[in-house]
Amino acid sequence: MQAITSLLINNVEMGFNAQFISDILFFQGIAAVSKITLIPNFEKPGYMQAYADIAEWQDTEAAFNFIMRLRSSKHQAKLIYYDENAWTVTINDCPEITSLPRWASLTTHFAVLKDDLIEEEEQQMNIIEDEISNAKAAEEAALWTELETLIDEAREIESKALSNSFQLTLEAPETLLADDSDDNSGAYTPVPEGITHIKRWGIMY
Repeated sequence: MQAITSLLINNVEMGFNAQFISDILFFQGIAAVSKITLIPNFEKPGYMQAYADIAEWQDTEAAFNFIMRLRSSKHQAKLIYYDENAWTVTINDCPEITSLPRWASLTTHFAVLKDDLIEEEEQQMNIIEDEISNAKAAEEAALWTELETLIDEAREIESKALSNSFQLTLEAPETLLADDSDDNSGAYTPVPEGITHIKRWGIMY
């Protein structure tokens, strides 16, 4: 059975571009394309016919089902592009269209990455992600260290303040007694011999 190398996507609304169609095919796990030619549909103004050359079919269930529908006479292959909106897709029986000089200005070419290049790009992306993750972890560790230092300094200041307050409390009675010493002079002088019933400071002798 002959391989399918080109698709015709019918009635694509004006405003959509080749990159969008390529992304839909790729991210839905159907295929990677090498080029897409968008030709205005002269019979239906406001719409285009998209001719997409397949670079590689993806090894997925979605791609298998899509190909089966393309080959089926009973089912239509549809490419969903937004919610329930979809384009009808058929096999392009004139794949040379995408190579005609006449349509060169309407054709977009896409770089097709080989498996080894894709793997290398994934490795590079993993390295970059690891570097970003490590940098974030180091930044978080530095912030925690700075926070712990600030907490320790605050605790030290609080400890000193409490120590000073306690010292002032211990010294306060002596200070008060020293201040009131003049007022209390003679309060505890002995009672002269032979004198009774002397009342001092509310105490009867």
